[in-house]
This record gives sequence, structure tokens and C-alpha cells, in this order.
Amino acid sequence: GWYDPEYTARRTDTALNMAAVGARIAEQLNAAGIVTLQDTTLHDYPSYNGSYERSNATVRAYLEKYPSIKVVLDVHRDAIEYDGKRVKAVAEVEGRQAAQVMIICGADKNGNLPNFKKNLGFAAAWENAMESRYPGLTRPVLFDYRYYNQDLTTGSLLIEMGSHGNTLAEAQYAGELVGIITSSDVVELVDDEMGDDYAKLGGLTGEEDLNENVFESVKKRLPWLIALLFLGMLVSSVVGAFESVVAVLPVVICFQSMVLDMA
Repeated sequence: GWYDPEYTARRTDTALNMAAVGARIAEQLNAAGIVTLQDTTLHDYPSYNGSYERSNATVRAYLEKYPSIKVVLDVHRDAIEYDGKRVKAVAEVEGRQAAQVMIICGADKNGNLPNFKKNLGFAAAWENAMESRYPGLTRPVLFDYRYYNQDLTTGSLLIEMGSHGNTLAEAQYAGELVGIITSSDVVELVDDEMGDDYAKLGGLTGEEDLNENVFESVKKRLPWLIALLFLGMLVSSVVGAFESVVAVLPVVICFQSMVLDMA
């Protein structure tokens, strides 16, 4: 829940809690043509204990139903206090008060987050995009040994939208700004990650040097080339076993190159 002198516990009204902030982010993304699903299940109700286990099951169900999902954002608000008083994390953006946002990215611990480097790269680039466009909007990325279900995708992050000292209006405005940045920058970042994955299949890396010598370039690709050579020979031998069929139906030979390519 948000700062209210008469209310200190978590709210269950989705029009007044984090669901309302997430809705602003989703609204901006959908308006930009990026299909975004928002789940408003209260995973921390009636008890905070076990909330991440419950949200894990929810996210897995969505990923099973929609395997094309690339980014999963867990929208939270922080709790900042100093000398027993709540601290408002706020920035002025375009003449309005916005809650400051902070991305949390987990680090691998004993193999629980094997792809954490991709999440971290995503988090750093996203934070940089937000801060570059709206100076003061972000707090530095928190990189720590935290899990937060960030093993589910390489675009899984937790984002703190202000603190329990901010107003709902400040948090919702921050949600709008985050949605604007996400729609224009994050999809490009995710596509870059996918491009890196495909490049690695071809023996390329994110640090590929276009000026590297021929020996180094061949060494990276040689294993794949050898594997493809033997697969091509195998397919050719299979096709050769059906020469009699080819003799009767010459049109079959038109498909030989397609069969060879499938190797």
C-alpha cells in the first residue's frame, strides 16, 4: 500500500495498490502495440510468506500458455525509512512529481540463476535508457544475491516503484514514464539478446572482432563446419540408396538440395 497516515498495512483494493501502478505500465505498452498481460493476483495475501512461490506458479502458467513471452516484470514498491520515519523517493520529471524507480537483478548463487548475466545486461541498459531520458527518475540498479523468480526468463526483473512514503499519484506517474521507456527501448534490447543467441549458433560472439585474423575466425566455426560436412555425407548416402527410385521418377531429384540443406 501507499503512504496514508490512517492505513499502514497492505491494501487489497487493486485500484489503490501496486496493481494500479502496473496498469499504467501495461497501458503504455499496449498503446505502443506491444501486447502486455497484467496479472493482478494478490500473491502476498493473506500472508507474505510463500508469496514468491505462488507468483512463480502464476508466471509458469503464463509462460506455458504464451511461450513467446520475453519479459516478466515483478512490480513492487520499496520500504525506505530513516530515524523511524518513512522516506519519499521522488524526482521531478517535466514539472511533475514522480516516484523514483529501482530495478533489482539477482546474482547467481550455487546455480539458481544460470542466465543472470543476461538479466543484468538487460537491467543496466534499461536503467540507462530511463535515466538518460528522465534524469533523476531512477536509483542505481540493485545487483544482489536475490532470487525473485528471475530464472524463468532472461527478461525477468523486479522493479521498485517508489517507496511506502510516496503517494499513489507519484507512483502511477512513474509507471507511465517506465511504460514509455519500455515500449521504445526494451523491445530493442530483447531483440538484441535474441540476435546474440542466434549469432552464437553460427560461431559468433557479442565480442566478435571484424578485423580478427582468418585463423581465429575459422577456429570458431570449424566444429560446426565439420559437423555439417558429415551430416551432408550421411544424407547423400541415404539419397544414393534410392537411385532406382530417382531413375523412375526424375522429378524427385529436384528435392535433393532441400534434403541436403535439412542436414
